[in-house]
Amino acid sequence: MKIFRLHKHQKRIYQKEYFYSITIVTQDRFPYFKDNKIFQKVIKLNIKLAKQVKKCAIYCYNIVDNHCQLMIKQKGQYNISQIVQFIKRNSSQDINKILGYNKFWKINKSDANAHWRLTVDNRINRLKRKFDDVFDNADFPKFKWQKSFHHRIIYSEGYFENAFNYIIGNREIHRERDKLIK
Repeated sequence: MKIFRLHKHQKRIYQKEYFYSITIVTQDRFPYFKDNKIFQKVIKLNIKLAKQVKKCAIYCYNIVDNHCQLMIKQKGQYNISQIVQFIKRNSSQDINKILGYNKFWKINKSDANAHWRLTVDNRINRLKRKFDDVFDNADFPKFKWQKSFHHRIIYSEGYFENAFNYIIGNREIHRERDKLIK
């Protein structure tokens, strides 16, 4: 069992036999994903990429207004922090490419992940063109995730079912809240 330092006084302990409920939040809780299917697609692409490259099980996920929730189980050599960091880093770079903050760079074809990166970059190019058509001159700040992430170990079948239902049902909870606010 490996122990990873989260902050000065916190430690993360990862065990491969458990699923983890993960929540990652946008910087300042900016609602990048609210009514924006393009950015949601970028997150989905990077979740699928993490599943392939980092060899993990992603049982379910949900993307709402300003955060993303996932249920992950590590399978290979990568721990939960490395998997989440991969999703956050790549999705930030890709969304900022769409927003025009980052440039597309040449991919080293000898890199082990070059095939995946080329596939994703082709899709990001298409999404950028669509974004430019749909959100003509929209003013979005540079995309960032908040530092770190919230996680919970799913230690029982009952908790697994509750976490799954919460993650899947969270979109409906947000839709109902939005109706009340309007």
